[in-house]
Amino acid sequence: MANRPTDKFPAFITSVSVALTTAADGLSEVSDLVGGSLAALEMPAGWTDAVITFKGGRTSSELFDLYGSTGDEVTITTTASRMVAIDPVLFAGIRYWQLRSGTGAAAVAQAAARTLKLHVIG
Repeated sequence: MANRPTDKFPAFITSVSVALTTAADGLSEVSDLVGGSLAALEMPAGWTDAVITFKGGRTSSELFDLYGSTGDEVTITTTASRMVAIDPVLFAGIRYWQLRSGTGAAAVAQAAARTLKLHVIG
């Protein structure tokens, strides 16, 4: 078996729990992912179906809706009781995050408070 180069693997993998309330804006609390990049989302069993979108920024007080290079809002399609792999390059260099249930134009309020896990590499 061929050896794999160790410089291709992240320095650490960790997870952060983030809560989404039933608020109409669909936003979570702000998370500080200093030195890391989002690599996966772990969805709770009671998730009310909605895409996930993001707000991000370099300070916790000034967050912006996240758009990709094509000009479209970055969305993750998911459902309850799932782990979703995410390309961490999309999130590299952005320290502070909020997740949104739904899109910037059409947020989806969850039926009850939900806790998601963010899996971070760095």
